[in-house]
Amino acid sequence: DCNNHTVYMWHVPANIQGNWDLNISNQYGNKNLTLKLEQKFQKINGKVLFAGKPVELQNPKLTGNKISFKIYLPNNSDWMTFNGEVTENRMHGTLDHYSDSKGTNHKWNCTRIISIN
Repeated sequence: DCNNHTVYMWHVPANIQGNWDLNISNQYGNKNLTLKLEQKFQKINGKVLFAGKPVELQNPKLTGNKISFKIYLPNNSDWMTFNGEVTENRMHGTLDHYSDSKGTNHKWNCTRIISIN
């Protein structure tokens, strides 16, 4: 009788801890930033260095290999929401950039910065 069994589904979080080169592509070209991530299992937090200033991630989420977060840009009312996937030392996805409540869609990708000691 299999009617009285509980089934659980576990999402093993991708390893995203560390520093990443973040590239945002839009109609004006590419913007290169640094993304710094900390991780404890599926709980993540971090910041983007934007114009040399650390900008904290808002609402960061990691479910398996799916990642999402939001950043508010310094000195203006713009914000960006990032959604993407992690594959080993790379991430990629789309972002929505909101300025004065108008949204535009762009692509982003990251490569993990691997330090050689």
